[in-house]
Amino acid sequence: MSGSEHGVHSTRTTVEVAGTRVSVLVARPEVGGDARAAAAGLPPVLAVHGFGSSAHHTFDVTGHLRELCRAGRTVLAPDLPGHGLSEKSHDPGKYRPEFLLDLLATLPQRVRDELGPGGGIPSADLDQGCDLLGYSLGARLSAGLLQERAPWRRAVLGGYDGRRLFEGVDVRALRAALATGLWEPSQSATPGLAAQTLRIVTVAAAVPGNDPAALTALIEGLDGLPAAPVLADRPVLLVVGERDPLADRAAALATASPRAELVVVPGRDHVSTVPAKSFRAAAAAFLGRRD
Repeated sequence: MSGSEHGVHSTRTTVEVAGTRVSVLVARPEVGGDARAAAAGLPPVLAVHGFGSSAHHTFDVTGHLRELCRAGRTVLAPDLPGHGLSEKSHDPGKYRPEFLLDLLATLPQRVRDELGPGGGIPSADLDQGCDLLGYSLGARLSAGLLQERAPWRRAVLGGYDGRRLFEGVDVRALRAALATGLWEPSQSATPGLAAQTLRIVTVAAAVPGNDPAALTALIEGLDGLPAAPVLADRPVLLVVGERDPLADRAAALATASPRAELVVVPGRDHVSTVPAKSFRAAAAAFLGRRD
């Protein structure tokens, strides 16, 4: 989705945070539409994509932006550093948890300032904070925002079970594979890699234009981000595919978290859950609630 399509207007803007350029996809409903009126008073949605992906691949082509805009919502979807159209540093220090969390926490106001008064994000809409929509890595970062930074109103966390990020990934083996040019998503091309490390290679190789050195630096930089076994006392919807290896632990996390709900998407795995119609509909409906 780009420009104006089916009552949805989207644009790209770039903000700079501590010297790092971040590209943000901004999607808004048409001015004066019934859906926009129904969503009056609700804040923007900050949508955070997963590892090796981008705002475009996770939320645009899958229909999430369209679904939310048709519900009257404005969506701010950044490409995380190391991804998409954002800066791709090879320095792990550019991906420390505290930096990425601060980047996301301050991004809505930065985007509003960049777009200006006519940019479609009234300052009053940010007073109660944003709603959050995160998937996989984006869900873990969103969980960190819920724990450490306020205010956030509601959150949808997909493909997430509270475990430590990149659990089971051998960073040294990953670096060695990259150094020898083994950037191929097959066991034959990456001999000896453990399953989780191979999965990271597969995910990152699936998106054209990914920078393997930048993504490896991100994994190293986020090494200090701990598990989040219980979510904060805010309304949270956990969404997981029935065939996702994270499904059982996601259900346990929902049970352990005071105000969490759970949606299991039938027949879907970690990747195929993202474009599922039931995921899109559940996310838009949950974030539209005012209770």
